[in-house]
Amino acid sequence: NARARWQAVVDVLVDDVFDPDTRRFFFGFWSLGCHNRLVGALLREGYAYHARNLAGFIAGARPDLSDGQCQATARQVAALIEGWMVYTRPGLAAAQRRQLRQELRAGIDALVTRASP
Repeated sequence: NARARWQAVVDVLVDDVFDPDTRRFFFGFWSLGCHNRLVGALLREGYAYHARNLAGFIAGARPDLSDGQCQATARQVAALIEGWMVYTRPGLAAAQRRQLRQELRAGIDALVTRASP
């Protein structure tokens, strides 16, 4: 069902926050995007595409939201995930990663379930 699909997407994205290769890629991409116009444009396009995809999954899980509300919520979810990548440090103990994963999932769930129609 749509809610299960959304939860699976969230699980993949949350797990990616702690992946060393993902972290290296995005930290480099963000840094280069600040100094290179082409990379900055690619970054904006990539995030626009990502937000559209997330909005589609959110719309399935929350059919009562308008397209605009799904887009706005998707941008907030993406920002929360990216912020957690910055906020967390590499090499966390397994127990710390589990706790942070639960907190991030709870934050994303709160954003989506509490979004006003």
